[in-house]
Amino acid sequence: MYGIVIFMILFHIMICTLWTILHKIESEPDLTGKKKIYQRCKYPKTRTYSIIFNFAVLFLGCYFSYQIRYVKRNFQENLVLTVYVYVVTMIITEIINLQDKISITVKDSLSAAATILNTSVILIYLYFIKFYAIYNNTADTNIPIDLLSLPGKGEPFGSKTNLINRSNDSNINRFLSNNNINRSNDSNINRFLSNNNINRSIDSNISRFLSNNNIID
Repeated sequence: MYGIVIFMILFHIMICTLWTILHKIESEPDLTGKKKIYQRCKYPKTRTYSIIFNFAVLFLGCYFSYQIRYVKRNFQENLVLTVYVYVVTMIITEIINLQDKISITVKDSLSAAATILNTSVILIYLYFIKFYAIYNNTADTNIPIDLLSLPGKGEPFGSKTNLINRSNDSNINRFLSNNNINRSNDSNINRFLSNNNINRSIDSNISRFLSNNNIID
């Protein structure tokens, strides 16, 4: 997984380095909807390869998020909603950026909104829910069930279910430890009773002996 991430980073660094060395990125004047002049970045045609690569990464993320649906819940992330939101916003943003008739204000506003939405969803579903569950550290947490149980059988690590299991494990350990103490107590009681039985048998033999002596006398 780390190799895939490193490869993606190196690919984009290589593309940006080639554009910078070859002076492929240019700025040209353009007009906004209010007839104001601004400088627009003009990328080379090789930008298409970068777009195709980004979409390939998106489809790979969709594939991974689908494949982990049967993995044990403790070992999977909540990737379903995060990947879907990122894919939809990425596609819409790229389509809008390719339209020359749309004003720069609309493009920048939609790009900013998509970035805020993606970041919020990722932080909430991959981090905040876990931190909230860890902070509560109790079985009766107030996290909504809809946030914990998402489509695809995904459930974040450290969720309410895991906390309940941990509390159950601690209760089981306490039960076993108490049973061990009880077993040791039972063994001591059995030893005590067995010793008493021996003493009783000795007492009965002594009584018989004394009774026999009385008879002889």
